[in-house]
Amino acid sequence: MSDSAERPWITTLKPILKLLPEVEAPTKQVALIERCIWTLVTLLIYLIAGQIPLYGVLNTDKDYLQWLRTLMAANRGTLTELGMGPQMMGQMFTTVLSRLGVIGVNRHIPSERAALISLNKLASLGFTTIQASVQVYAGMYGPFASIGIGKACLIVAQLVFASLLVMLLSEILEKGWGLGKIIGASLFQTANVCEQIMSKTVSFAYQSGTERGTEYTGCLINLGHKLMTQKNWKHALHDAFFRSHLPNMTEFVCTVLLFGLIIFFHGMQSSIRLKKANAPGRSGLISYPIKLLSGTGTPALIYQTITTYFLSFSQRLFHQLGTSSSSASRLVASLVGTWEQAEDTIGSKPMAYPTGGLAYFITPPSSIHSAIMHPLHFLGYLVLTCICSAYLSKFWAKFQGQDVNNVRRELSQSGLMMPGMRLQMFTKVLSRYITPAIIVGGGLYGLITTLSGVCGCFGGGSGLFIATNTILKLYEEGMEVHKADLKERKAI
Repeated sequence: MSDSAERPWITTLKPILKLLPEVEAPTKQVALIERCIWTLVTLLIYLIAGQIPLYGVLNTDKDYLQWLRTLMAANRGTLTELGMGPQMMGQMFTTVLSRLGVIGVNRHIPSERAALISLNKLASLGFTTIQASVQVYAGMYGPFASIGIGKACLIVAQLVFASLLVMLLSEILEKGWGLGKIIGASLFQTANVCEQIMSKTVSFAYQSGTERGTEYTGCLINLGHKLMTQKNWKHALHDAFFRSHLPNMTEFVCTVLLFGLIIFFHGMQSSIRLKKANAPGRSGLISYPIKLLSGTGTPALIYQTITTYFLSFSQRLFHQLGTSSSSASRLVASLVGTWEQAEDTIGSKPMAYPTGGLAYFITPPSSIHSAIMHPLHFLGYLVLTCICSAYLSKFWAKFQGQDVNNVRRELSQSGLMMPGMRLQMFTKVLSRYITPAIIVGGGLYGLITTLSGVCGCFGGGSGLFIATNTILKLYEEGMEVHKADLKERKAI
């Protein structure tokens, strides 16, 4: 299709896409200081929105999506109730349409690229409306009959407005006004993870009148308080490191160690020597890096989402068929998963936990003690998570256009080839590096997620991975912008 010919889907949706607000890209290079200011402003706006409660909400006690809050940068009962979820779903939806050939997009044509961004916004707003409507009707903010149709529509309108605000804030970063041109909305997820880590580490909130006396929520603050107020320092250290009802120092140490482990794996990479096609001699040689952890952890997040829904399905199936008179029904229920009721460790609410079947092996151990006491369960969960994460990473790389064939095609279009090699041999060499890196990287991400869950790390394995990846890319982008500023000053 020629550049002048407009694609049918763009022509059809153009009247709607024009109505969506858009952030204009800067016309010149934005200085590093100005980018830092814009980044802080967007982050501050998002954090403030996360403290503004939704009007019309009657009840926010039940939170069925608590396990997704950190990764989606969402705060319960506020304008950021849905967080980055609708935006991620919108991007995945348009990516699926593009990969399946339903919509044709040439990202090298500015008009088509802009139309795709607008379509992402439209799809995200659609998902926001659907999710918000379902949650209101399901009673997540109070009984629908008590809320009423007027307030229900108002809650949905607030969430749609907040979703559009989040998309515009992300666009400010991605268009080059702030730092985060590559990571975009991951900055908000990182801020949410860091906020959670700080609250569990240095929070001055306290509980008085307990068996152990006054206890602070922040584990570091509590450690200092115990050492200063208790005469027996051994008991003080034991309480600070092994308390179970509040964040403890053992979880803090595991978080620091896991953070260092992720940084270590991020630094592992291999390089391939490439050459520009028309460059004479050795002047066109460049080094093409292939990193071990180059992704964002989306495959493991997909695996966690699937297992969460499977566990919910397994629990309902066991309650319906587990006591059935039919032996075939009981067999199916037991293979999918058997469940028992137990008291919560903190003391009060009955909770169900799997004791057999497939549900038992895809449920993470609740603590280090649980992993030691049930080694087969821990090993089964670890192996299953790593294998599924590895193969989902391979599938996701192909789906995102990051597999060997797409990388080779992009390098060839850029005029880069391996010196003295034909196209077929070039593809084989790339497959020896890229495919193992994708599979091993996915397996390592599954390992990190498992260890973080067992050790009770602050922010979770997925959250720590996203935060580390975002911070490192922010640093790299900041250094590139700084070098560009220096070159511009020298030219002047």
